[in-house]
Amino acid sequence: MRPFENYVRKVGSITLLSGVIAFACNILLALAVNNNFEVFSNPALIFENLRSSQIEFFRWGMITDIWGYYLLFVPIVLFIYEKMESSWRNMFAFCGIAYVVIGAIGAAILAATGSHFLKEFLNNTDMVLQTGAKNDFLLVYHIVNNGIWNLLEMGIFGVFMLGAAQVLRSHGKLIYILTMLLGIAGMMDTLGNTFEIGIWSDIGLNFYLLFEPIWAIWLGIILIRCRNNF
Repeated sequence: MRPFENYVRKVGSITLLSGVIAFACNILLALAVNNNFEVFSNPALIFENLRSSQIEFFRWGMITDIWGYYLLFVPIVLFIYEKMESSWRNMFAFCGIAYVVIGAIGAAILAATGSHFLKEFLNNTDMVLQTGAKNDFLLVYHIVNNGIWNLLEMGIFGVFMLGAAQVLRSHGKLIYILTMLLGIAGMMDTLGNTFEIGIWSDIGLNFYLLFEPIWAIWLGIILIRCRNNF
């Protein structure tokens, strides 16, 4: 196998793996909130009948988030950057890497600090200490979820995906459309949070969470199959 073909196959395999791990992240976080997805918009609900198993699911959900949605996304960002012919290619690449770094930092904060405050709440019987742990968790969650992720990170993700769509256009209409829609979803989420239009942010975020793993798996398969002429 020629070096370039081997390189493309490896990028495809890593991208596919990122999608699988991202799906695992969604499953773990669903278990962490007992399938009550209102928790993500009203995180105080997680404290109702909180169990130690939920905290472990939450922690591992964030760890898989670090790798699935973020760190393993780096190879495809760099690969698409190499294929871009746009004079804006450096900006698109910057947005892709910034998305990874900012998002992974947020997930790491919740994996470590968020889990710590959940454990403090569960392990203390003193109401004052429990209230303090609860408030600390909600503050950290608000900083990461509402600020780092949805106000900042999703917008730059959207910019990268809109640039990536032009590279993928020649590799299938459906993958091109999905990439464009993911870009629009990222922008909708950030704009919705910027102007406090909840329906925009909800639609954008939920589309991203469901279809970004599908996109990664799909694109990974495309790269693996057509590595010699991508």
